[in-house]
Amino acid sequence: MTERLSKERPMEGMNCSALAGRRILAVDGSAIRGPSAITSSWRLHYALDIGTLACHEMEITDGKVGESLSRFAVQKEDVIVADRGFANRRGVNHVLDRAGDILVRMNLSSLPLQDEAGQPFVQLAHLTSLKMVQSGEWPATMQGQGTNESIAVRVCAYRKNEIQRAESERKYYQYLNKKQQKFQADTVAATGYVVLLTRLKGPNAEAILALYRHRWQIELAFKRMKSLLGLGHLKKKDAEGAKGAKAWLQGKLLVACLIEWLIALDDHFSPLGPTQHEEKSYETSLPVA
Repeated sequence: MTERLSKERPMEGMNCSALAGRRILAVDGSAIRGPSAITSSWRLHYALDIGTLACHEMEITDGKVGESLSRFAVQKEDVIVADRGFANRRGVNHVLDRAGDILVRMNLSSLPLQDEAGQPFVQLAHLTSLKMVQSGEWPATMQGQGTNESIAVRVCAYRKNEIQRAESERKYYQYLNKKQQKFQADTVAATGYVVLLTRLKGPNAEAILALYRHRWQIELAFKRMKSLLGLGHLKKKDAEGAKGAKAWLQGKLLVACLIEWLIALDDHFSPLGPTQHEEKSYETSLPVA
């Protein structure tokens, strides 16, 4: 029922003019811990339609299951927007093999690329050519999954201002202290940039970077579900164990989808009577059982 609610939500989508009405999906994962747990007990894999801000797809797995683009269904011409945790060859090729497009943030090493001469694409060598708050882009290629095929991609980047760079560097050192890891000079230098990989051909670098900023909507969705619905706080362990905990999480997600439905119906309410869109929505209403 939760999946049906997310797919039949009665709201018309907003279109991105630069992408001619293509569906744009932000994907991410969120860890959910049980009482007194040190590591993640469960992981929510979630896809948000940026056009409607509605849930498009969700899955609950064991906390040991990592985030990957390959966990999501992709249709032709879908644009998948994801953070750097999803920047790996297997996941990116999962999207491209299904005729979708990707817009994913990169780190320095997880997604090797080649330049036009077939040499390794060295990010920092290109990034340092940018002036402060300047955007730029470079052509590159990546290897297809299980093949020798070279796939043409674009690397788009933005150099942060001094305040943004200092804040990113502070967070990086904070992360290192928490994980008790040693810093790497190249990674420190890379904190001063936002680097994206895409196959989208129409929008320029500034438009690509602006589109990526909409990914923050999925972070806000997680915050709403955890703060308002208590999704991030499992009840104490009971006799049903993991099975009961998963059912409890699915119930919370069902409530979130029901709330989206109610908000959407309220947005389309008219004191003059139901619109044609509303009448169609009512005709496809879900059965109670």
